[in-house]
Amino acid sequence: KSEEDFKKAGYKWTSLIKVVWEEFKSLYPQLAVIAPALPPTVSPQPQETPSGQTQTDNLIRVGIWKVPQGQLISVSANGPYNVYDKNNQLVFSKQAGEKFSLDWSDDVWRKFVPQNDSVIMEIANYSDIPAWNQNLNYNRFRGSLEVRYSPKSQAVWMVNELPLESYLRGVAEALSADSVEYQKAFAVISRSYALFHLQAGGKYEGEIFHLNNTSSDQLYKGYVFEELVKDTLVKAVEATAGLVMTYQGKVARALYSSDSGGQTVSACEKWGNEFCSDSYGYLKGGALDPPETVHNQSKIAASHGVGVSCIGARTLANQGKRYEEILKYYYWGVEIEKY
Repeated sequence: KSEEDFKKAGYKWTSLIKVVWEEFKSLYPQLAVIAPALPPTVSPQPQETPSGQTQTDNLIRVGIWKVPQGQLISVSANGPYNVYDKNNQLVFSKQAGEKFSLDWSDDVWRKFVPQNDSVIMEIANYSDIPAWNQNLNYNRFRGSLEVRYSPKSQAVWMVNELPLESYLRGVAEALSADSVEYQKAFAVISRSYALFHLQAGGKYEGEIFHLNNTSSDQLYKGYVFEELVKDTLVKAVEATAGLVMTYQGKVARALYSSDSGGQTVSACEKWGNEFCSDSYGYLKGGALDPPETVHNQSKIAASHGVGVSCIGARTLANQGKRYEEILKYYYWGVEIEKY
């Protein structure tokens, strides 16, 4: 009621914690109805990223986790972040280490936005542990996280939204042990593949994300992977920043497989339909892997053989070929230029 009562109760001003209006209303609804009106909250602001872009530049949305029905969803971060509803209204502001949890439902919709570009978001109860290291968990990501229901797949998804160049830093399609030129080639391949689908509005018509994080699209592992390869693959991404393959003036759909078996396959013969148009001439197949290439039968069986044959591209790189030569060897008639 007064400063005197406040001090008599033993409180100190340094003990106060500031909370946003929406959080106060949810904690103390009986007080909120008599409190004075406050200014409206603001929408998420663009953030600068390591590439120098902002989050309004070529934002890509990646489906990370198809949340099981009934699963509790828990999000945290290593710094301050905001929580917004589907109308971009601020609901809560959280500090480093503070979790925000919500229940699965088909009308759930929350977006978690870091307050600055040094904040890394974490899906606290999501598990993606590689077999080769049980101490790792690929559950941290640059950019924002969004949990919402998808009418297309009739599922609740956790989606990571971030700038394209930041996304590429977490794509795990090449290895740190690969040669530098192979890593650069794959940075351009991954960027071209992602940008092609981004410009098309997403690979899956009507879906709430552009790509998923599995090998059916590109194996995206986020910030934890980025930290593991920051001295190798991340440098390849930075060295080729903004470079994509184009064909007839448009970004090429940079398909690739682990092992073609010795000769790449025509996309038209493999899948027909749109792949038989002139615009896919760069995927006509017929490129021979170098004679020294050592093939893997299990990988051949699992590969479609269209576009780059990764095993052959590695051989070319080990023979001293530059990344531009490798790309033009497997993709017919492409150019490499800034998007």
